[in-house]
Amino acid sequence: MLPSLCVFYFQLNYQGRVIAYQAKGGMHGLQWVYDGTAWDVKSGISVTDKHYKSKQGAIEHAVKKLIDVLNAKGFAS
Repeated sequence: MLPSLCVFYFQLNYQGRVIAYQAKGGMHGLQWVYDGTAWDVKSGISVTDKHYKSKQGAIEHAVKKLIDVLNAKGFAS
């Protein structure tokens, strides 16, 4: 993938935890795609999900993956 050309960064509150997330857009092959990254600010746990057609899709999947990891580790329920 080429270097990211645009980045979107936001935060949300999930069960008292601050979750930050971002989407980076760039070219992969001949397609414009977005990679989503979400991280728990307190623990530093992060996940990345790649190659989505929309920034919203990339963010949604990354946040869901992070919440699953936080639940598995007992940080959230």
